[in-house]
Amino acid sequence: MKPPTLTDGIVTLRAHRESDIAGVVEQSNDPESQRWTTVPVDYTREDAIRFVRHNNPGGWLTDAEWAFSIEYAGEYSGTLSLRNLGDGRAELAYGSHPRIRGTGGMERACRLLLTWGFEQQGVRHVHWTAYRGNFASRKLAWKLGFDILPGHLRQSLVQRGQLVDAWVGSLLHTDGRRPGTPWYDAPVFETERIRLRPVLETDLPAALEALSDGEVARWIGSIPHPFKPEHFLEWQLHGAEEMAQGQAVRWAITDIDSDQLIGVINIFEIDRATASGEVGYWIHPGRSGQGLMSQALGLVIDHGTGDSLGLSRLMAHVAHGNTASNNLLQRHGFTQVGSLSHAVVTGTGRRDAAIFELTDSHSLDLHVT
Repeated sequence: MKPPTLTDGIVTLRAHRESDIAGVVEQSNDPESQRWTTVPVDYTREDAIRFVRHNNPGGWLTDAEWAFSIEYAGEYSGTLSLRNLGDGRAELAYGSHPRIRGTGGMERACRLLLTWGFEQQGVRHVHWTAYRGNFASRKLAWKLGFDILPGHLRQSLVQRGQLVDAWVGSLLHTDGRRPGTPWYDAPVFETERIRLRPVLETDLPAALEALSDGEVARWIGSIPHPFKPEHFLEWQLHGAEEMAQGQAVRWAITDIDSDQLIGVINIFEIDRATASGEVGYWIHPGRSGQGLMSQALGLVIDHGTGDSLGLSRLMAHVAHGNTASNNLLQRHGFTQVGSLSHAVVTGTGRRDAAIFELTDSHSLDLHVT
């Protein structure tokens, strides 16, 4: 079978040409391509020639892989393929040239290919995999309607001789090709003293410094002690995964002048069916008692109960004895509605927890201090 030409008037999928070779070299040596794919390091023109002249035509000759060149704005902009797994199954694979990133062109290209695969090739199931951490690939799969499994498959893919964790998802020919769950981002909010923004890998030194103090770990038993760089990186990645799954929103609390991390606040356990979520937070012991967490909580309440999340109930579980957290919640309109025995893990073991609840917060006269 020869590759057809597919187009939506903006993006065109076609057979690879000799004129694509220079673009393939540029794409394959791009840092993001090197990081998230298996292309050889120091990719050469000879590698690109083999790819264009032999690998891709060979896939069509053997019916093993249906690969297309992506043309956008008249230029080579990436490669896209369905790998034929047989029995109506295929795997979606794509790599983008930097010129198409952020344009929406790759999404258009994938939709063209999926429609062709489902309608012309009899494909019924499409499989997607990506290295864990490749959020650009994950967001594209999410937009296309892939059902992405929670968590990750440990050490299930190989990259340059190393086993790495993977995300996996599937799309059926009967699926709607639209997101099935929300994907939450952490918008930036500011007061005259603090900024709320996404947690970044560059927050590592400040987080290590803050969490090396035993006061935070005293009330949050899930924080390893001593807190190491690998703990932070896994925590930061897991938090981003929860936002991608529509389960949480997490912010770094930073100083407005230096943008240095001084704490974290999040809404987690988000349940769309009950329009509810739970708040959690910590702040550097050296910055407690300054009203900064009160400002952060006020901003997060507004976001959680506003149009963005639309939650009608916010919960909090606080270990008995954590007077500062109890008082903070009460100042923002939370009411204790019960308690649970041995419900929270602290640095000294399990403790009873007070259960706080905030409902109908739009009617409350909340003052951020």
